[in-house]
Amino acid sequence: MTENFSIKSLFEPSDYNINQALDYCISDFLAQSDEVGCFNKQEIDNFFSTLKIPENTANMDDYIKDIKEIIIPMCSHLANPSYLGHMTSPLPWFIPQIGRLIQSLNQNMVKMETSRGLTLLERQLLRLLHQEIFHFNDDFYFDVNKDFSKTTGIFTSGGTMANLTAMWGAVSQVKQSGVNKIAVIGSELMHYSFDKASSLLGVELYRIPVDHQNQIVVTELEQQIKKCRAEGMTIAALVAIAGTTDFGSIDPLHQIAELGRKYHIHVHVDAAWAGAFILSKQHVSLLSGIERADSVTIDGHKQMFMPIGTGMLFFKDPQFSQNIVHTAPYAVRRTSLDQGRFTLEGTRPANMLYLHACLHLIGKNGYDEIFSVALNNIKILAKHIQENPCFELLNDPKINILSYRYIPRIFRNKVMTPEDNIIINHFNYQLQKEQRNKGTSFVSRSIRKFSQHDNQELVFLRVVILNPNVNEEHMVYMLEDQIEIAKQLESYLMAAS
Repeated sequence: MTENFSIKSLFEPSDYNINQALDYCISDFLAQSDEVGCFNKQEIDNFFSTLKIPENTANMDDYIKDIKEIIIPMCSHLANPSYLGHMTSPLPWFIPQIGRLIQSLNQNMVKMETSRGLTLLERQLLRLLHQEIFHFNDDFYFDVNKDFSKTTGIFTSGGTMANLTAMWGAVSQVKQSGVNKIAVIGSELMHYSFDKASSLLGVELYRIPVDHQNQIVVTELEQQIKKCRAEGMTIAALVAIAGTTDFGSIDPLHQIAELGRKYHIHVHVDAAWAGAFILSKQHVSLLSGIERADSVTIDGHKQMFMPIGTGMLFFKDPQFSQNIVHTAPYAVRRTSLDQGRFTLEGTRPANMLYLHACLHLIGKNGYDEIFSVALNNIKILAKHIQENPCFELLNDPKINILSYRYIPRIFRNKVMTPEDNIIINHFNYQLQKEQRNKGTSFVSRSIRKFSQHDNQELVFLRVVILNPNVNEEHMVYMLEDQIEIAKQLESYLMAAS
């Protein structure tokens, strides 16, 4: 048994093999299923409410035991190949080790004094992806590399912060003209980060309807532009989505870019989900038109297989970064080389090392293979759903997100009324909860309007497939799991009717 550590010893090399102890905990967790019976929130809340701050340092063995027996069992098994409902990717085996490196180095990327050469590496990594998006020649980047007063992009803690920063820059840009009635326009499927940005920046946010393919209706977008202008509003940005959260749909990027050019409006593409396809030779065409955007968000912790907390924002014209420059006399000085001048966040870790590792150890061909498997899997799953009368496929998946719902037996082979859909909504709500509680497989759920059902709001089941370990067997198992749960729910439905 280990002794309690002295304070001084906590900051010195130790003989205690904590890596081995944690490796055992992690291996044990990964080997388990996620079957939990029933997630008892009250019981867990009661347990954690008894936590107290210890007076003295704890015994390390006791602490590791608590981690293994108390903390880890509370976690979700997101890497389980029958878990098909979230955008959090499984991590390659090398990522946790890169995380150890990042934490051990403990570099603060806000300023060069606390990160040295990693500031230069970060700028170069941003430049590499910037070139994949916008296709500028090497001469363009030669000039940018010499001018530290601006940047091609920034790292953020995620897509929300990237989108917020993009809107901050766009609003700041139009405010230079002295305007105060400002709008941002995008589709009704915009990520909720734009609602946050609207509230924080004090601008109006307009959401435009989508068509049957869940893409923004460009004619209505232009009508809203004209309406805002007629009301004396200045439009700071048009938002296009490359990979909507609910359906994976990609807005018509060329057409939106053309409107931006026509009306001299900043165009931002939220490619948090699908932006990684820029690295895929086979599938980059899905993002045709993204190169015409003025700014682009990509979330590394989604399809680039980086850990949570690795977002990126890119500026087509590095000069745009001047709209968000902030400095201080003691750090991030105007004449410095500090990337912190361009970030809303101050202190932040060297998470760009995750990108550096993934680009080298996965590479373009690796990403291409992963995306091809995922897109093929989603087609296979869609076919299974279409061929099974238990389910209704609600969208033809363009990328690796799919929506569908379970149809109870009494509603099959009939034209469903709005009242029927209300019952089916409740049924799918319960089905998703029961499947989540059972823990052997998982999909998420959402609620949106569907044109094929007269724009009635439907609760639907949402599948996200990215894990390269997923195969047809896992997908079939997930559907069979739902059918088994649904049969029991249907018996309750019949008894109540």
